[in-house]
Amino acid sequence: MPYDLMEDLWAYSVRHRQKRQRNNKKHQSFPTLFLTEGGVPYEKKSVTEVFAALSRRVEIRVTAHMLRHTYATYLLFSLRKSDTFEGEPLIYVADRLGHANLVTTRGYLHLVNSLEGQLILAHEDELDEIFNPEPT
Repeated sequence: MPYDLMEDLWAYSVRHRQKRQRNNKKHQSFPTLFLTEGGVPYEKKSVTEVFAALSRRVEIRVTAHMLRHTYATYLLFSLRKSDTFEGEPLIYVADRLGHANLVTTRGYLHLVNSLEGQLILAHEDELDEIFNPEPT
């Protein structure tokens, strides 16, 4: 997780979340990190509505679950490339996602392999442009 994001989440949890919790008219307390302006947890339909609006705006179907897949794919990709990570990337990602079975997590490997292939092709294209420039 980027350090800036960790700082932002900490600031939210210390300042903004407490302010929102005080807005709860029934003086209820919730363990949820993100609260509405009224001091209650967001409903599932609220998140769904946000992504539905985003889908309409970008004209591509977008869901909250896609964030989970993106996180898993790029985390697995970066851990496999890391020189400093000690451990098995697949097991680490499975643990982060709460997968009980590695077979579930292994499904992300084909996405990582595809991503690696695309990056290699893009890199080769850049080298071709550098060493074989087209005449202008």
